[in-house]
Amino acid sequence: MEQGVFLGKYPYVAVEGDLPQVVVLNGGQAFVRPVTKQQLIKDAKRLHRLLSGRAFLMIGYDQNPEEGHSLGKVISDLAQILRDRQRPLALIGLSYGGIVATHVLAKHPELVDNLILLASAHRFSTEGDRRIRRQIELLEHGNRHEFLLSFAGLFRRGWMNAMLRMRLMLENLKGHDKLNSPHRIIRHLEAAREAKIDLCQNRRIAARCLVIGGELDPFFDSTCIEELRGFLPQIQTSIFKNEGHMLPVERAHDISRALESFLAVNLFPRKENV
Repeated sequence: MEQGVFLGKYPYVAVEGDLPQVVVLNGGQAFVRPVTKQQLIKDAKRLHRLLSGRAFLMIGYDQNPEEGHSLGKVISDLAQILRDRQRPLALIGLSYGGIVATHVLAKHPELVDNLILLASAHRFSTEGDRRIRRQIELLEHGNRHEFLLSFAGLFRRGWMNAMLRMRLMLENLKGHDKLNSPHRIIRHLEAAREAKIDLCQNRRIAARCLVIGGELDPFFDSTCIEELRGFLPQIQTSIFKNEGHMLPVERAHDISRALESFLAVNLFPRKENV
């Protein structure tokens, strides 16, 4: 397992495997909590369970975004990183990372052959945006514990929510909530909220796309998915009934099978012209 930093600010983990590599843009946990070696390894192990036997490169986000931080700058930086990757390229976006990944594809379609959105879309739903605004307000008012508790109702299995609440309460009692600086989190969240894609201008993107999501995901709903069909004609969807945003954790085995089924067909060496 190799760790490093791209462009001096994007932490990454590269894991070897028997099958061709995919590139994964991590979710919001990559900036909500400070990046540590232990956290990177934990995220990589979770990914390895979903991508069993396949090599992957997991990329995180700038840990100290400057004032004026924008999604456009992130897209430009990631495009620079992706240009050096082996083709064909499969780009997977987890939650927040899916917003970023879709915009990378829209801006640089020549770099991405396959796009997979996992509990994600190109923008937040109306309800999702409301929740993100609320999270920003909590951080602005210094309510760090309430901000973290906002994640404790996302599981569909009640016992998982209970365990997360207990862990957060213990961290709070110990005065160690493991939260990143609020202004850094806010800059990343605001950048994603401002994400816009010209659906008419991007109707002919040829990349193959798979969307895996939960029917009850409050952050990315069916309206978001239908909008994606407007500029991704080669889109497949796998929507799990009665599941929500934490689908990758709660249904990891099923997600792993869906991912490999798509990648086995679409991620193969490109034949050279003779």
